[in-house]
Amino acid sequence: APNRAQGLRLWWTDEGLRIEERLTGALLVTMSTAAIGRPDSQRTLGPAPARESAGAARRVERHWEGVSEWWDNRAEGVEHGWTLSQRPGGGGPLVLSVKVASARVVVGEKTAALTAASGTALEYGKLAAYDASGRSLPARLAQDADGLRIEVEDAEAQYPLTIDPLLTPTAWTAEPNQAGAQF
Repeated sequence: APNRAQGLRLWWTDEGLRIEERLTGALLVTMSTAAIGRPDSQRTLGPAPARESAGAARRVERHWEGVSEWWDNRAEGVEHGWTLSQRPGGGGPLVLSVKVASARVVVGEKTAALTAASGTALEYGKLAAYDASGRSLPARLAQDADGLRIEVEDAEAQYPLTIDPLLTPTAWTAEPNQAGAQF
């Protein structure tokens, strides 16, 4: 699916999402949900059929028992989210592990920079998490060996729970290896 407003082309597979530059076809990043659970008890999520949502235009979903992953292709970017129907067992924060390939990942608390080999950068941010009552939950991004993880403090949450970041191209990029760049 094209995202003309952001200059992206999106490909959904049973493995996850592949993002390319819309005009050149250059690969920017591939992303897939690898695991979900608690720090001491992660459940690995394998391939699942990627299907268009019957209820929402421009939405693709994948489902596992108790977990729905979805992507909305919107003018402001690619909204990537999860809905968890029940609280996973174990102790500590809820953790979602997201495998990122074909891009260098640098994670801050609320945003992650995904930089492709071409130098094109994407921002994975605007992270929000909320429970069934609409209450906002503390959430943060963290570096992971295979990409990034999302950690949500859900001890007092009423399920179902929704986790919702947004993927967009960065507003600008710069090359620090250029003469006179003054970095």
